[in-house]
Amino acid sequence: MKKAFFCMAIAALFPLGAADVYLAGDSTMATYPESFKPHTGWGEVLQEFAKKSVTVHNHASGGRSSKSFRTEKRWDAILNSMKPGDFIIIQFGHNDQVIANPYHYADPEKDFPANLRRFIAEVRAQGGHPVIMSPTACCNFNDKGQAFNRVALQKYVNAARKVASEEKVDFINHNAWMLAELTQMGQTESQKKIFLYLPPGKYPAYPAGKEDGIHLKPSGAYYLAAGMIKLAKEQNLAIGKLFNSEPLKR
Repeated sequence: MKKAFFCMAIAALFPLGAADVYLAGDSTMATYPESFKPHTGWGEVLQEFAKKSVTVHNHASGGRSSKSFRTEKRWDAILNSMKPGDFIIIQFGHNDQVIANPYHYADPEKDFPANLRRFIAEVRAQGGHPVIMSPTACCNFNDKGQAFNRVALQKYVNAARKVASEEKVDFINHNAWMLAELTQMGQTESQKKIFLYLPPGKYPAYPAGKEDGIHLKPSGAYYLAAGMIKLAKEQNLAIGKLFNSEPLKR
């Protein structure tokens, strides 16, 4: 109890404008080298929305789950760098659901919620502000033209929402927002604007083209980053105050 009050007191010394933002997540959030372009994670462009005193530290990495992110000590790197008052956005789920890969798999009923709770507790213990986000939606459409989650992914969306509610931590339902946006766009426009659907012969990294309904092209990354900020501001979350609604440069 004394430690919690101590961390809260230290955090009060750091105004929101001086806070940094750390990102813990997978390939949908990660930053990519030029050799992977136009593959872009939404976390890669988030700095462009940040206010002057805010720095975004993107630790997200492709193929990682809430389990392997810790195993590889990527989480430790965040804890060792953050200061009281900083924000940590946590977004996993896509790789947690791969049952065939025990290195990444985290059961949505037990292991995944436990991993999120541990993340939350450790951030709070250091005077930081954890923010839980649902995993991003994929480019799946039904016969009625509605975007939807497959059953496996929906379990992780539900688990993230439940943990955030029970732990009384800020929650951004990126997934639900995306499903509504994708449905409004329609499948063809979603592929064109958001996801990594590329024609053959145009990009050196993908000479044969690509049809990828999970990962993002630059326009999709900017769209999702702006969506996260919009949701945060609409909910009057503290993290929303660290960002502008539009990128400062493009």
